[in-house]
Amino acid sequence: MNQTIRILFFQSIFLLQIAAGLTVEIKGPAEGLINEGETLVLRAEVSGAVGNLDGQWETPAGAVRVGQTQLVFPLISPTESGTYKLTLTDANSSPVSAEFGVNVVPRASGTTLPSTAVVPRDSTVTLRGPGPESITRSWSWFFNDHPLPDFGLGNNSFSGVSFDKAGRYELVEFDPTEVRYAIELKIAESRLTNLSARARFGAENGAMTLGFVTTGQPFRHLPGSRLLARVVGPTLSDFGIRAPATDPTLAVFKPRGETADPLLLATNDNWEAPDGVEASELAEEVGAFPLPTNSTDAATVLTQSAGQISTMEGRSNSNPGIALAEIYTAQDALVTLSNTSIRATVDSDEATLIAGFTIAGDWPLRLLIRGVGPGLAEFGVDSSLPNPKLVLYDSDGTPIHNNDTWSEATNADEIAESGSRFGAFALIPTSNDAAILETLPPGTYTVHLTSVDGQPGNALIEVYTIRPTL
Repeated sequence: MNQTIRILFFQSIFLLQIAAGLTVEIKGPAEGLINEGETLVLRAEVSGAVGNLDGQWETPAGAVRVGQTQLVFPLISPTESGTYKLTLTDANSSPVSAEFGVNVVPRASGTTLPSTAVVPRDSTVTLRGPGPESITRSWSWFFNDHPLPDFGLGNNSFSGVSFDKAGRYELVEFDPTEVRYAIELKIAESRLTNLSARARFGAENGAMTLGFVTTGQPFRHLPGSRLLARVVGPTLSDFGIRAPATDPTLAVFKPRGETADPLLLATNDNWEAPDGVEASELAEEVGAFPLPTNSTDAATVLTQSAGQISTMEGRSNSNPGIALAEIYTAQDALVTLSNTSIRATVDSDEATLIAGFTIAGDWPLRLLIRGVGPGLAEFGVDSSLPNPKLVLYDSDGTPIHNNDTWSEATNADEIAESGSRFGAFALIPTSNDAAILETLPPGTYTVHLTSVDGQPGNALIEVYTIRPTL
């Protein structure tokens, strides 16, 4: 009987120990209860780390697993009930440990174990055989029909699970041939699929600049994923915007270093020419609202490879006004947005800088969201916003987090560490720049960047995907 294993969302937190600023929490199934045959997922949330982290897990059987902040046991059995412990150290701390108690409920007599396990990307996964005492003939492990000579009859672990580890694992006993153990391992991933930003631009406000970085699935090396880029102006009047930009244009560039001019990848003025049909079809596929025939909104379809950095500029051919810049990845894209940003002028009312993004997939995604104003001055940006504030909203419009001084956040150390680890420029500790570091379930979110003191200026919203590592 084939059955997809149910992943339990993290609803309980067990023992927490703190030392020298480094903290770790282990999250797992509610009250530590899980049914036999399900997939046990333990995830560590770490804050206050300085420098690189070293760590190891200990299981109830005493086995040690060195690796990621997520530990996964498909087809968990009652014999694996007990305490799971993670010990971490960083550059400044003595070892810090956290424990999580697990109670595996035996399955009812006559029921069948699941044959599929869904596990999060970047986790450490352990597959187990029935034990040497149960095997009396020659045997071998196979992955998608290829032998696995390093796999044994006990626990077999691998860290940093990615899509190249997805597939069918079998333990086969010979003479006669009998499959003793088989499971289909599927990798769950959540990803950013789009970024949109609304702001005012035009003659006195300059261009609206959207930057994005793509990351590819590591076992695939196929270029050519499609992205939809749009700058919408006049159609915003259908959504109640009183002063939309009447004739926006877009241009997409690829940086070529500090001394060379950027390479122009694509440009568009009116969306129906030259690739309006493809842009319309891709907009429908990704769920973007349609653009009316003969409108002067701008749109184009890009081809993007993994690891590429691009910027899109939106400008006005006519009077200043409110516009919406958008970037979407196609549903079949081999790339995902790992880092996106939008820079524009912030003022009051409709000139608030608003960014929206969508997390698609099966798993919560940890994001670093920054609202930078004063920090832009060191890059030569004139009239930077002196005191920005960020407010994060869910799809219902409910505010779920806010910040107006990043260094005063309770997780400021982790904000700084995460930004450094994933390529963000450092924020001055005493600056009024804002930042939010949050783990969010799949869904649609918006971020509002406003001025605390009412003064206008140029500001930047950044969204970084923070992948778990040790």
